[in-house]
Amino acid sequence: MSENVKLQFKIGPVPRGPYSETATYAMNDTVQTESGVYTSRRDGNAGHPVTDTDWWILTIDLSKVKEAKDAANAAAQRAEDGEAGRVGAEEARERSEGARVSAEASRASEEEKRAEAEGHRAEAERQRVSQESARETAEAARAAAETSRVTADQQRTAAETARATEFARLKTESQTATQTANTAAAEAKTQADRCQGFADDVDRTKKTLGHYSPRPNIVLRALETGVAISKAGVKVAKTGWAIAEFVAQKGNEYLFKPGTMDGDVCIFSEKITKEEIRNIDYTYTYDQNGRISKAVATYGGQQHSYTFTYELSEEGSVVSETITDDQTGAIVAALPYQYKTSVGSYQPMTILNASAELPADGYCRLVSHFQNDTDLTVVVSYNTANADLNMLVVRDGFTASICTQLSNLAKRIANTTEYVFVTEVAVDTLRADVDGLLADVQTRTDFYELPLLGGQPMKLFGAGTPQEAVVPDNWIGLDKGGFAWNGQPSMLGQEYINTAVTSGGHYTAVRDGEYNLKWINS
Repeated sequence: MSENVKLQFKIGPVPRGPYSETATYAMNDTVQTESGVYTSRRDGNAGHPVTDTDWWILTIDLSKVKEAKDAANAAAQRAEDGEAGRVGAEEARERSEGARVSAEASRASEEEKRAEAEGHRAEAERQRVSQESARETAEAARAAAETSRVTADQQRTAAETARATEFARLKTESQTATQTANTAAAEAKTQADRCQGFADDVDRTKKTLGHYSPRPNIVLRALETGVAISKAGVKVAKTGWAIAEFVAQKGNEYLFKPGTMDGDVCIFSEKITKEEIRNIDYTYTYDQNGRISKAVATYGGQQHSYTFTYELSEEGSVVSETITDDQTGAIVAALPYQYKTSVGSYQPMTILNASAELPADGYCRLVSHFQNDTDLTVVVSYNTANADLNMLVVRDGFTASICTQLSNLAKRIANTTEYVFVTEVAVDTLRADVDGLLADVQTRTDFYELPLLGGQPMKLFGAGTPQEAVVPDNWIGLDKGGFAWNGQPSMLGQEYINTAVTSGGHYTAVRDGEYNLKWINS
C-alpha cells in the first residue's frame, strides 16, 4: 500500500561557499569542494560529509577539472626530467672529448720522441723498441678514448632525440589537458547557468500562473467489483471490471490510465446522491441566415435534440418560430433550461471508445469544472487487469482560473435563462389578458364602457390625428378623475382611432427610447 507524501521544498539554490564540517545547512543550500558543487537535500544538515547521498546531491562534478590539472602538472614534471637527462649526457660527452684531446696530445708527443729515437735508431735500437711499445700503448689509449667519444656522441644524439620526442609528447598532453580543463570549466558554467535558468523559470511561472498548494495523488481502491458504470449512466454487471470513488474539487485536473478502452463504459461519472435542479447546456447549429436550426444537449444520461423552423413574411422577416422535440415529435413553447436529477443516479462525464484520441502517455484527463460550488463525488470505472490505480492530480493557477470563470459564466447563463423563461411566461400571460380584453371590446357597443389601460381607455377615438389640440372623445380628463391630455400615449399598446378618415387612421403606442412612448400609424 503506497502512501501520499507531502513534500516541502525551496525554489532555487542558495550558495554557501566552501563546505564546512561545523556549519549547519538548510535545504537547497549549495557548497563547493575540490570534487564538485553539492546541494543539501533537507534542513538541519550538520556534520554530514558531502559524500553522504542521504543528505547531499552532487550538482556540478569538478573531478574532471582536478584530473586535468594533475595531468598537466605531471606532464610538466616529465618535461623537466627529460631536460635534466639531456644536460647530463652533454656533460659526459664534453668530458670524453677532453680525454680524447689529451690523449691526442700525448700521442703527438710520443710520435716526436719516436722520430727522434728513429734518428738515433742505430745507436739506440733498444730505446726505439721501448718507445714503440709506449707508442702502441698510447695508440690503444687513443682508440679507447675515440670509442668513448663516439659512444658519448651517440648517447648525446639519442638523448637529444628522446628529449625532442618527449617534449613534443608533453606539449600535446599539456594542450589536451588544458583543453579538457577548459571544457570541464565551460561545462561547469553551463550547468550553473542551467541551474540559474531553472530558478528563473520557476520564479517566472510562480509570478505568471500563481501556483496553488501541491495536491496529493489519489490511489484508487475498489468500491465494488464485477460492475461498471455504462455510457448511459447505469450501473451494470461487467466481469473483470470494478468501480472506485473519489471527491473532485473545482479547478483540479485528474489524470488516470484506464488501460483497456470499452465503448460501453463511462470512465468518469458523477455520483448524484440527492435530487437537484441542474441547468442544461446546449450546443447550437445555425442556418445560412444565422438563425438556430438545431439545439442538442446531453443530460439525465440521454441526448436530447430540438429542431427550429420559422414562418417568414413576404419581406423575409420572421413571423413565428416553432420548436419541435425530436424525441417525441411534440411542439414546445421554449427549450427546457433545467432538469432534475434523481437520487442514486450517475451522470456520465468521460466515455472511452475505440476511436478515443488519448495522449501518447495514455492518460484520460478530467478537468473538474462545476456549475455549482460544491465538490463532486466521481465514480471511476476501470479494468482490474490493466488500469493504473495511481491517479495523478494536477492544479495550477491558469487552469483553476479558467474553471472558476467558466463556472461563473454558467451561473450567469442559468440566471439569464431563468429570467428569459419567467419573462416568456409573463409575456404569454399578458398576451392572453390582451386577447381577452380585445374579445371583450368586440362585445361592447359604447366605447365609454371599454376597460382602462394605465387609467385611460385602451382604445381612444378622436376626430383627427393624435395631437395635443385634438382631445379624444373618450379621454378621461381631470373633471372625471383622470389627467390632462398632452397628445401622447398613456400606456404601451394603447390604440388611437382617427374617426375623421375612412382608412389609415389607426395608431398604436410603442416605445420611444427607454422611458417615452410615441404613436405610430399602423
